[in-house]
Amino acid sequence: MINKFVQRRIIFHPRKLSAAYKFKLDQPFEEHFLDTPDGSSINLLLIKTTSKRPRGVVLYFHGNADNLKRWSLLHTEFTKRGYDFIVYDYRSFGKSTGKVTEENCYKDASLVYQFTEARYPTKKMVLYGRSLGTAMAAHVAHSHNAKVLILETPFHNMKGIFKMHTRALPVPLPDQLAYRFPIDEYLPEVNYPILILQGTKDRLIPLAAAKQLEPLLKKGDQFITIKGGRHNNLRQYKEYADGIDKFIGAVRKSDIS
Repeated sequence: MINKFVQRRIIFHPRKLSAAYKFKLDQPFEEHFLDTPDGSSINLLLIKTTSKRPRGVVLYFHGNADNLKRWSLLHTEFTKRGYDFIVYDYRSFGKSTGKVTEENCYKDASLVYQFTEARYPTKKMVLYGRSLGTAMAAHVAHSHNAKVLILETPFHNMKGIFKMHTRALPVPLPDQLAYRFPIDEYLPEVNYPILILQGTKDRLIPLAAAKQLEPLLKKGDQFITIKGGRHNNLRQYKEYADGIDKFIGAVRKSDIS
């Protein structure tokens, strides 16, 4: 049986950072620590764009491994487009403390959203989730306002992903998993534009998993399939950059018209 402990080890792959670690980035940035009600601490970076025409902020929910030492480097995709970039580590990742659970992931995501909302108007806020982070982004989006929601390599729900990866194993899958992450329940409640980006060669989150979200999209939402794209290389494809630029650009034009 795949018990709760094994499930957590499969889903989360944190890497700790020393509290004394100093981030080094090519853009001006601020480091913050957010205190949770139960006494944990969430490490967060706010990286500033140097664009003369700032457009807003991207609140980024990262994948299931590593820490901000890796994920902060992705700011370039957004700061070069004129957006500030906020990214944080989940509990037990990097300098963040506490126990990582699904419930805590949601609570901390809302806490980071509140930090962002206090500094930027929601009409200039892009919620961006990648891989496991798509669950946190979708959860925030279904109950909080923003400009758009972008999901890179998302899945429909955790049980569906477990089934896809454990079909050949002689170990039975529990009827009730300890982790649900039901993105398919959140998307229908998001009332602003949604963009999904998924590669055809993704072996971690198969295209079939992301495709189950497509029927849930509303008019004006987009699902972009990147031929040959894998789980960690979508940014290398022209379709990725063009898709984001056209999507956000279309949303800005709709506000003007």
